[in-house]
Amino acid sequence: YEASKEPEPSFTLREALRTRSFWFIAIAHIASAVPIVTLSIHLVPKLTDIGLSLSMAGVIVATSTIIAIPFQFLSGYLGDRIPKPPLIFFFLTIQSASLLVIAQAQSLSGAILYAALFGIAFGGRMPLLFSIRGEYFGRKSFSTIMGMSQLPSNLLMIVAPLFAGYMFDKTHSYFVPFTVFALFNLLGASLILFAKKPQIPQH
Repeated sequence: YEASKEPEPSFTLREALRTRSFWFIAIAHIASAVPIVTLSIHLVPKLTDIGLSLSMAGVIVATSTIIAIPFQFLSGYLGDRIPKPPLIFFFLTIQSASLLVIAQAQSLSGAILYAALFGIAFGGRMPLLFSIRGEYFGRKSFSTIMGMSQLPSNLLMIVAPLFAGYMFDKTHSYFVPFTVFALFNLLGASLILFAKKPQIPQH
């Protein structure tokens, strides 16, 4: 049994950068992380804008966080047993749906639906998007590979909340920015399906 196991990959950063999977995973991670940072700033203003109190807005945020907890364990368990790309696609698609819901929500019921969908997606995506890099590229340069793939994400995380605020000032609504982020998120979900495990380089 041990002899039949695949050797553990050991990619350098340069080798990882040459694979399509690195870029597909990076884009998927960026597409899913940017909306989360934006919502951390603009979700409560969105909820109060549709008539919810600050305390109820806090309940909505707490609800999505509570829902996320069991799905972190579930996705990690499933990710150890079945291929990760379809699982990531599933959770990112749910996150896209949650963004479309909150973009159009005008009542408490819409906010609750958003909280449920976003909690499932947020909890599910986190372990998978981190662990897939270790599975594909190995542990030797994991931190360097992770850091490089996070760099463009960090830059967009600065711009995205500003974009959302600008669009709200122009349109008096979060519909446009949240919908744009939902479509971007869906693009990332689609690309992850093409992130195949790269061939181990010969050193």
